[in-house]
Amino acid sequence: MASTDLFGRVPPFVPRCKYLRGMDTGEELPPQQPLRGVSPESRPIPYDRVVGWVIFFVAVALFVAAMVIRPSSGDIPGVTAVDIGTPAADPVGSAAGGAGGAADGSSAGTDSAGSDAADEASESGPSADDGNAATTDDEAVTIAFTGDVLVHESVAGNAQTADGYDFAPQFAEVSPVLQAADLALCHLETPISTDNSSLSYFPAFLVPFQLADGLSGAGFDGCSVASNHSLDAGESGAQSTFAELSRVGLGIAGIAGPGETRGRSTIYQVKGLTVGHLSYTYGLNGLEPSGRNAELTNIIDAGAIEADAASLKSQGADFVIVSTHWGVEYTVDLTEQQAELGPTLIASQNIDFVVGHHAHVVQQVTEYSGEYVAYGLGNFLSNQSAETCDPCPASTQDGVILLIDVDQLDSGGFGVTNIRAVPTWVDRTNGHVIRVITGASEGPQSESLGRTTSVLRSTGTQLTIG
Repeated sequence: MASTDLFGRVPPFVPRCKYLRGMDTGEELPPQQPLRGVSPESRPIPYDRVVGWVIFFVAVALFVAAMVIRPSSGDIPGVTAVDIGTPAADPVGSAAGGAGGAADGSSAGTDSAGSDAADEASESGPSADDGNAATTDDEAVTIAFTGDVLVHESVAGNAQTADGYDFAPQFAEVSPVLQAADLALCHLETPISTDNSSLSYFPAFLVPFQLADGLSGAGFDGCSVASNHSLDAGESGAQSTFAELSRVGLGIAGIAGPGETRGRSTIYQVKGLTVGHLSYTYGLNGLEPSGRNAELTNIIDAGAIEADAASLKSQGADFVIVSTHWGVEYTVDLTEQQAELGPTLIASQNIDFVVGHHAHVVQQVTEYSGEYVAYGLGNFLSNQSAETCDPCPASTQDGVILLIDVDQLDSGGFGVTNIRAVPTWVDRTNGHVIRVITGASEGPQSESLGRTTSVLRSTGTQLTIG
C-alpha cells in the first residue's frame, strides 16, 4: 500500500510512481479516498499547492519590479547629485591680489619677467560682451579647477600638529579664490586613510584623513579622483578615500563607492545650472587596468567617455566636464594620446570642457571652435621641485587655478564665455603654503609667473592671467 500524508492521501506533489509497491508484479496503487467524515467540497486546503503558487507569483512580481525600476542601459551607476549654495560675492581678482600681496610682502613696480607677464595678462579673454552669451555676466556660473594635490611626506609633516594634522594653513592664501567661485573642483591624486594607522607616501600613497577636511575647508565642492595612484592602497584605500571625501560633503568623480562597479560621477546644481563631472585615468601604476581594478577606477577610453557624457546629458546636465589624468610627467609637451584625445572629446556635443592632470607642470590651454581643453594645471600642492627629485624641473612648483564662466549662449546651449588663470606656486621652504602669484611677486615666484604665462600664451588662446 502506498505511503500517505497526514490526511491519508498520497502527497500530490510527489510522483505517484515513487509510492507504488511491487511495480514488477503489476500491482496498482489503490485510488485515493476522501478523508473519513469529510465531504469532497469541504476537504482541507492543499497547503503545499498554495505555497507553490504563492512562491511562483512572488517570483513573477519581483522579476517585473526589477525590470521596471532598474536604471536604463544608458545611465551611469552611482551618479551623485550635489546642490551647491551661493558663494560670497568677493571678486576673484581682488581675492587673488590681496592674498598674493600679503603673502610675500613684495612691492609693486618690479621690472622682472613676472611684471611683463602681468602686463600681458591684462588682456581679456572671451566675455559675455562679445555677443556670444545670451545672458549677463551676473548670471554666469564660475567654476574653479586646480592642479594635482599630491601629499608627499614632507607636506604632511608640515601639516602635523600635536593631535593630528591641519592642512588649512597650506590652503589659506588660495582659499579666497576658491570660495569666490560658484563651484570649485580639485584633483586628488593620493588615497586617503580613515584612521591614519598605515600612512605611506611615495611611491605608494595613503595620506592623513584630515586632508579631506582641509580640502573642504579651503572651499572645494568636489574632486576628480581617478589617477595612476587611485589604487596605491588597494580597494580598501579607494573605499577609505571615498568615505572620507563623503564625510566632509565633497562630490566625487572617478572612483567607485561601496558595492559599485563603475567610478562615480557627480551632478552639481549651481545657481540653476546643472553641471556633470566625470573623471578618468590613463593607468594605475603597473596594475592591470581591467577586471576589478577597472570597476574601482575609470580608465580612459574615448567611447566610454562619450557614452558616460551622453548619459549625464540625458539625466539633465547642462554642462559636462571631463577630467583626464594623462600625459608624461615633467614636460609641457603633449603626448600623442593628449593631442588626439583632447580634440576628439571636446568635439562631442555631450562634452563641454576638458581639464587634464598628471604632468605636474602647467600645460597649454587650447581653444577648439569656441570650446576649451586645459591639458594640465601643474601641481597645486606637492613637494616636487628641482631640489627634491632629479627629473623634476623648477616648474613642478608651478600651478594654475583655472576659472571659467559658464553661461547660456545665443544657440540655446551652455558654454564657456570667459576663461581666466590665477597662477600659484608651492612655497616648500615655508610650510608648503600655496602662494597666489601676482605681478608684484619677486624672486622664485616672479620666475614661476613668467614660466606659467609663457606656456598659457603658447597657443594663442585668449585668456586672462592673474
